[in-house]
This record gives sequence, structure tokens and C-alpha cells, in this order.
Amino acid sequence: MARLASIAKAGYYPTPERVTEWIALYVRPSKAAGGKLLDPCCGEGIAAATITGSCELESYGVELDLERANAASLRLDH
Repeated sequence: MARLASIAKAGYYPTPERVTEWIALYVRPSKAAGGKLLDPCCGEGIAAATITGSCELESYGVELDLERANAASLRLDH
């Protein structure tokens, strides 16, 4: 049954907010360097937006599902 649920969701398992917050706490780029973040399977873009917002990075996301890609386009820079 779990496999059928995964297929129905197209394998979409978003990163839990708690994990995203931990990543944002421990990954800090140099302020002088600026930077970019690429999420190759960004889903709705929530995790990438959270991390780039706290680190002041430019965000890029890739998502195959049209509905999730549209949601991500509202949150991410590219």
C-alpha cells in the first residue's frame, strides 16, 4: 500500500519544516560572497525559500509537477 501512496504523490515527500530550520541555522555562507541555492526537486519551494531567506541567497528551483512548480514560482527567484 505504501508504494501505491508514493506513486499517487509522484514520490513527493516535502522536507519537514523542522529540518529546514535546522539547515538554515547551520549552513551560513559568507556575507561578502553572496550566493545562490539550487533545489533540483523543489516541490512547492518552501524549504528553499526558508533557507535562502535566512541566508540572503538567490534561489533557483526545478520541479516537474506543474501545480507544485507554480507554487514554487511564487516563492523562489527563478
